[in-house]
Amino acid sequence: EAIAYFAAQAPSRARAALATGLLLAVPFTVLAIAAGLWLLPRMLRGQATEVQQIALLSLALVPLLTLSVAPSQALRGVGHFRSWNALRLITPLAWLATLIAVQGTSHANVPTLALGFIGATGLAACVSHVYAWRMLSGPSAPNRHLVRPMLAYSTPTMMAAMPQWLNLRLDQLIMIVVLDIRSLGLYVVAMAWSTAVQPLATVIAHGAVPALASAQDR
Repeated sequence: EAIAYFAAQAPSRARAALATGLLLAVPFTVLAIAAGLWLLPRMLRGQATEVQQIALLSLALVPLLTLSVAPSQALRGVGHFRSWNALRLITPLAWLATLIAVQGTSHANVPTLALGFIGATGLAACVSHVYAWRMLSGPSAPNRHLVRPMLAYSTPTMMAAMPQWLNLRLDQLIMIVVLDIRSLGLYVVAMAWSTAVQPLATVIAHGAVPALASAQDR
């Protein structure tokens, strides 16, 4: 969100906003992975070894999701909404193609699907970066003058989103301990369907943030 905001403020320095945002994300990404490496073996102690291995492998999604989302946010900030929406479709379409490809085969198992989703996210990250760095303007190096303003903007934004994330994810971590794999899967799918209307609530903010950031009277 901070990348979109500061790219909208100065479209001629959108590359610098993207580079600075990615640099600031590094310590938080490392911290999240370290927390996952410590927490997952303890939370999944009663699960099969395969489940534990897939969960640890899925930690690769932490940096990949950041790398895939950041370029599209910069494009949203400078008003390239068509490109932003197109890039957002890469992961779900690649994931859908994976599901269709393995359907009815011996590869239709959890490890293959997990690797497929990780691969789809990695593909989205690569395509998004190649496209965004070509389309955006300005120097590609991080700007130290943006560090403090971006932290000041992103910190309260992140803290405001944290309760929602915990509400949607913390219960699943608890359910891992008390439910079997099938019941946990049904619970996670039900939770996913319950958030289907969330995009309708966020679509206004997606357009409003760049418009407000680029307004002359701030």
